[in-house]
Amino acid sequence: MNHRCFSQVSLIFMILFLFMTLVSNVQGETIIAWDFEGYTGEEKTGEAIEKHPFFMVTDSSLYIRRGPGIKHVPNNNRFNANSWAEADLISALSQGDYFEWEIVPDPGCRLTLTSITMQLERSSTGPSFFTLRSSQDHFESDLGTWEISNTSAIITVDLSSLEETDSRILFRLYGYGNSSAAGSAGFEGVGKDLIVEGTLVSKV
Repeated sequence: MNHRCFSQVSLIFMILFLFMTLVSNVQGETIIAWDFEGYTGEEKTGEAIEKHPFFMVTDSSLYIRRGPGIKHVPNNNRFNANSWAEADLISALSQGDYFEWEIVPDPGCRLTLTSITMQLERSSTGPSFFTLRSSQDHFESDLGTWEISNTSAIITVDLSSLEETDSRILFRLYGYGNSSAAGSAGFEGVGKDLIVEGTLVSKV
């Protein structure tokens, strides 16, 4: 191979490397993920099955939980709840009708979040509206709102609006607009049911 051909091949590999690096940075890595296969639906909390090496483990950081306004209820392979009794988001906010989870960087690390993917399932009388908010602005603004008319949906949320941080971030997914307090909803699907992606790197 002559020098010119070698240079061309090297250039091609460099371009491919830069492209793959860019794609990796856009998509992000898994920061934390849950899969509720094998659950009964009545577990008080759900423990993550995967976490980033720089994710800080605390007494609560690996666990998804319910807000005070909803209750656990049986449903196989789902982190489930009923008593979604509120007609709108304002009421759901005040009554605590939400699922909650947190992201905690290790000390000396910075976190940039890119997306959250959620597999949601609901009964026919369960909540038909969901809104995601975060503690970065004290749960004041929506990261997304969705109407689910079917019994299941896969939702991917763009988190690029969130600021880079080295502090704990709390997420709450509010549900409302159900036709019966007995109606249920939760995380269920094929594979991982809740995935948070981004970059988590050391400041050093």
